Amino acid sequence: MTPPRSASARPSRAPRRPFRALAAGLAAVGLLLASCTLPGTSQPSASDGAGDAAATPAPAGLESYYAQKVTWEDCNGGFVCASVQAPLDYEKPDGERIKLALIRERDAVQGRQSLVINPGGPGGSGVSYLRNGGAYSFGEDVRNEYAVVGFDPRGVGESTAVKCLSGKENDQRRAAASIPADEAQVGELLQDSSAYAKACEANSPAGLLGQLGTKNAARDLDIIRNALGDAKLNYLGYSYGTKLGATFAELFPATVGRLVLDGAMDPSLDADAVGGAQAEAFERALDLFLQDCVDGGACPFPGTASEARAALTQWVHGLEASPLDLQDGRVFTAFDAVQAILLALYEPRNAPRVTQGLASAIQDGDATDLMALADLSSDRAEDGSYSNTNDAFTAINCQDYSHGDGNAASILARGKEFEKKAPFFGRYMGYDDACSQWPAAQTEAPAAIKGSADLAPILIVGTTGDPATPYAWSEALSKQLPNSRVLTWEGEGHTAYGRSNQCVAAAVDAFLVKGTLPESGARC
Repeated sequence: MTPPRSASARPSRAPRRPFRALAAGLAAVGLLLASCTLPGTSQPSASDGAGDAAATPAPAGLESYYAQKVTWEDCNGGFVCASVQAPLDYEKPDGERIKLALIRERDAVQGRQSLVINPGGPGGSGVSYLRNGGAYSFGEDVRNEYAVVGFDPRGVGESTAVKCLSGKENDQRRAAASIPADEAQVGELLQDSSAYAKACEANSPAGLLGQLGTKNAARDLDIIRNALGDAKLNYLGYSYGTKLGATFAELFPATVGRLVLDGAMDPSLDADAVGGAQAEAFERALDLFLQDCVDGGACPFPGTASEARAALTQWVHGLEASPLDLQDGRVFTAFDAVQAILLALYEPRNAPRVTQGLASAIQDGDATDLMALADLSSDRAEDGSYSNTNDAFTAINCQDYSHGDGNAASILARGKEFEKKAPFFGRYMGYDDACSQWPAAQTEAPAAIKGSADLAPILIVGTTGDPATPYAWSEALSKQLPNSRVLTWEGEGHTAYGRSNQCVAAAVDAFLVKGTLPESGARC
């Protein structure tokens, strides 16, 4: 029996950031809130054509990769695991190979097509997502129809992965984060970015950093699809996973099955456009959080929401000069405070825990609880180790977006512009220029998806109050993908399926199981 989609006592981690936003994590399992009926039109069953992968010709030079078949082996926790190989460099398929890690539940229904999931990022681990209960985001009908498969994209997690710093070095780098006041201080940040980039190059597999663009990850997806024995790729991507899924649709239109893209990115936007839109959206979400805070009676800020914003801003700015000491020997910085606050904006159900942590830190000077939330955002484990999600996030984005020129004056000007757009978040999001120091050349550039006119129907899910992937991006992506349709959730937080309501759940499940798209303009 499928457990209900219920809120966990553990704070939810947000699906991974698209660019520059500071929170990290995986898609949340949500609470059933309401229901509605969404009539639509029916498509053939998802099981039609299962096992016909052999009918899909291998791209020239990749025959050995397309000859692979997945061999599952037991791994811990009721799962089976496997791996397939892909070329490190698709232009040199006879050269070095990389590993792509896969996982599914041991008792998944046999003989059905796979449903491949990507929780976001870039840098989110589909293997960890499934291990942490991600399969329970799906309705029982979906789990009976498909074997849900998680995978780690190239550079991530248990696949051939990027490695930059040790846990201790990551702690030190977090503690030293600062806001530059002049060009000289921007130069110091660039020196830190250079040292970080050199560590990533030295500690990662040779040649990997230059092969992590989204198009290569989409090519890997087709190898995975074929190895699983599926004629078509059935796929659910959250956040950055929508960009990956849309890129797959552009490169492999003939093998598109049922694609659900939740919390869509707009691949045509450059890094500054993405970061600027996010910063403004997070400002709006912060206002809602603070209004709920002052209305709730347990808020550490007296007065109106506007007064609470001023008090919060003053306190966080104070941490820039005077971080709080923690019992474990670390310090709690302004950047840690922002990381923790973002958890409540990605997932409003986290707001009570964030509010409680703020109260303890502000009133008692004890940031222990708030630091635990910041660690959750940063994927830091209790033993002090970090996942590689942040390293992979940087490495993949530095392949997909412009590196910039590393000019201190322009970086300072951009940061000031971000602060104007977003008075609270802008200063913590606008001065990042890590890619200007990156050792591997940019291999891709932002561009609209060129979707084929005969693409299979694709379902895009957009949330009106999504601060990480603003709703306008879902509308923009739909224009780039012919035969796609947007399902709108009138809600708050990042992404919808698995954390919104029965209306969204029923519509997505109907599409995955029966191919039934909601009517044009459907809203939940």
